[in-house]
Amino acid sequence: MPAPNVDWDEWEGFDPLNTNIPLSETEQARVDRLMASIHRPIAAGDPRRHHYYPQSFLKRFGNDNAIGRVPIAEPHSHAVLRVSDAAVMKDLYTTIDKTVGETVAVEKVLAEVDGAAVQPLDRLAHGVLFPPQQRDREALAIWLGMLHVRTPAQRRHMEAMADQAIKLQLSLVQDEASAHRFLEDWHGQTATDSEARELLDSMDKLEGTELVPHQNEFVMQMLDLGLRASTLFIARHWAVVKCPANGPGLALSDSPFRLIEHPENHRPLMGVGLATADEIWIPLDRHTLLIMHSNPGTGDRVIHLDSDDDISALNQTIVDTARVEVFCHPDDSDNVATLTFQDPDRPFGRVSAGWPIASTDGMNGTVNRQRHHRYRREAPPDPAES
Repeated sequence: MPAPNVDWDEWEGFDPLNTNIPLSETEQARVDRLMASIHRPIAAGDPRRHHYYPQSFLKRFGNDNAIGRVPIAEPHSHAVLRVSDAAVMKDLYTTIDKTVGETVAVEKVLAEVDGAAVQPLDRLAHGVLFPPQQRDREALAIWLGMLHVRTPAQRRHMEAMADQAIKLQLSLVQDEASAHRFLEDWHGQTATDSEARELLDSMDKLEGTELVPHQNEFVMQMLDLGLRASTLFIARHWAVVKCPANGPGLALSDSPFRLIEHPENHRPLMGVGLATADEIWIPLDRHTLLIMHSNPGTGDRVIHLDSDDDISALNQTIVDTARVEVFCHPDDSDNVATLTFQDPDRPFGRVSAGWPIASTDGMNGTVNRQRHHRYRREAPPDPAES
């Protein structure tokens, strides 16, 4: 069910490129042209199959237009897919704009970001103009930021966190007085006695209910967080690890970044995120690994591995982040399938609270639903999906 603080009928359109970053006149004109061309309802020929990894990136791991897919729940049932059928989900970034209705404007923004990163990614992977020039570094940092937040697993994680946060707030509602306060804080206006009683009556139903904000809210968060994350990549040194070109290759997890914390820097009361990780790993192609780090002694450099002995160890580190699937070159599928994968039903995260709260799918317990919610303007949310 939708979270109670959102009025879908009054949802305003939003600018997916409103980053509050000043642009040059040339860049502003380009952005204005882009926004004018994409701010419209879905039309025939618009992209509805949205790749959370751009096809140009997937092809770097595949063979022509084919790529291996290893499901972590059943790794030995791996298969070879067309690149166009990998890492794709219908309407993943479709939003609902009050003025134009359903729109794929955000998918087109992401296509611009993906396109701007293609040549810088080629230059980085092949060591051309290394270390990367500032313009290449900026284009890649924005692309990496978006890559971090645009996956289906990240969307489900955000949904679970939102549900947990709302239920944590609702756990404070114990009587009519607290119900009044909650509703007034939530909606910014005085609640009626019947509304307060209705909220109290609903407390018994929280255990079997998921409170999920609209996809518009998640997509806006995705764009904002992606841009914020880009600054964390720019601030680091970039080391490129080149693996032997004639040996087995690197895999690509559906959660692409592996965050490494050095034992001496472990902080028991803190998690490991983009800002606190000592190293951030992401494979760039079958034979190239990018490590973003903060060690000035290592700095920006290219490291060549002399043999393929370490590929399995590198891949094991890479696939530890996988939620549902791993992609690789078709010739590498058998090797990747022998790696150790984490439980696909493991919690998205854990929350410790000082008082009882209703359970949330994927927080503190088994993940019962991997696919995210999607609401449509022309119909109310389906209660069966709650």
